[in-house]
Amino acid sequence: MIHGLQDWCGNITQTIDACFTGIDIRTRDEYREAYKRISDIGTKRISKTISNDLFHFRALLVNLLTEPHMDHKDWANGWAWLTPFGQFEQGLMCITLLKHKLNFQPGSVLGIRGDRLEHFTTKWSGTNRYSWVFAFHQTIREKMG
Repeated sequence: MIHGLQDWCGNITQTIDACFTGIDIRTRDEYREAYKRISDIGTKRISKTISNDLFHFRALLVNLLTEPHMDHKDWANGWAWLTPFGQFEQGLMCITLLKHKLNFQPGSVLGIRGDRLEHFTTKWSGTNRYSWVFAFHQTIREKMG
C-alpha cells in the first residue's frame, strides 16, 4: 500500500511541477535545489521513488475542516500546493484577504502562498474528503543553506 501511495504521490508531484513551472519557475528551481541538497546528505527517507523532487513535506488530510490560518512554517514567500480527492461535494477554499471562495473539488490543484495569505476550507457533503498538502518548510531550507 505504501509503495502504491508513493507512486501516486509522485504522479501528483509531476502535475504540481508543471503548474509550478508555469507560474514561478525561479522558485520551483530553488525548491528542487534545496531538495537535492537534502538527498545529497543522505536523507533518503523523504522519497525514494520520485526523481527531481520538490517537497520535503507532504501531509494527507482526512476529513479536515480548516479554520482561518496561515502556514507560518512554510518557505518564506514560497508555495504550498493542495490537491483534494475523495467522494465529496461543495467544500470551497477561501482566501480571506481576497474575499474570494475557490471551487476546491476532486482533481483540483491549488498553489497558494500559504505563509502570506490567510485561508480556510468550508464544509462539504459526502463520505470522505482527502487532501494532499505539499510544502517545503523554511527551517529545512535554512539548514540546507
